[in-house]
Amino acid sequence: MTDRHSPLLFVHGFTGNAKVWNDVISALTNSCSCITLDLPGHGGQTDVRRRDAFTFNGVCTILNNALDEARIRRANIWGYSMGGRIALHFALAHPERVAGLILESASPGIADHEERLRRLQSDEDLAASIESRGLEDFIDRWMDQPLFAPPACGGSLLSERQELGRRLRLQNSAAGLAVALRGFSVGRQEPLHNRLAELTMPTLVIAGEWDHKYREIGEAMVHSIPNAQFRIIPGTGHAPHWERPFETAAVVGEFLS
Repeated sequence: MTDRHSPLLFVHGFTGNAKVWNDVISALTNSCSCITLDLPGHGGQTDVRRRDAFTFNGVCTILNNALDEARIRRANIWGYSMGGRIALHFALAHPERVAGLILESASPGIADHEERLRRLQSDEDLAASIESRGLEDFIDRWMDQPLFAPPACGGSLLSERQELGRRLRLQNSAAGLAVALRGFSVGRQEPLHNRLAELTMPTLVIAGEWDHKYREIGEAMVHSIPNAQFRIIPGTGHAPHWERPFETAAVVGEFLS
């Protein structure tokens, strides 16, 4: 159980923005106060000249300042995918500010050094292609990944959600996403596997039923985090909060209460 009276701060994933949480927030409004923000390079945060913001230490400072500005001492933090990795870093850097931690489709990084280097190069190549081929081309390729269209989510409802998701992603900029991808690449991230035991706050780890990679990662993480529980959201892939927002919100609401 966590502190249900603490506000809930949302940290979106790569190509997202604050608006992706709207449906989840609608379902949670009566449970807690909710805070959203655009991460560097996303949504309204289009200034890519401040390169210090595009580091894990820099973005943790941004989250810390956001809580200060809102006069919030402690918050529950919900991070998705890239935002989950950022939330992990924040919880380790500022544990006194985290009442509870929700990690959705997140990982503690890549343990193997050579694999990290390969991923860093892959993300550099992808960032260069975003800059050269443009935002719309990249978003179409990004959303065409099977990870974002699990077989259990077929039908017209998924098509509508996919189109809405595409429109939201197109509110970003090619330059912003390219810089964010380079800065927040999992290949650049410090592996946190050996530090998970430091997370003493209540923690909820979420993965989609069809996201087999992150189900395995999530199951492994809960064995290392002292006060953690693991929940699978049926009929979803990599983005349960988007694919099944009300079902995912119900799981989180139960955790918070």
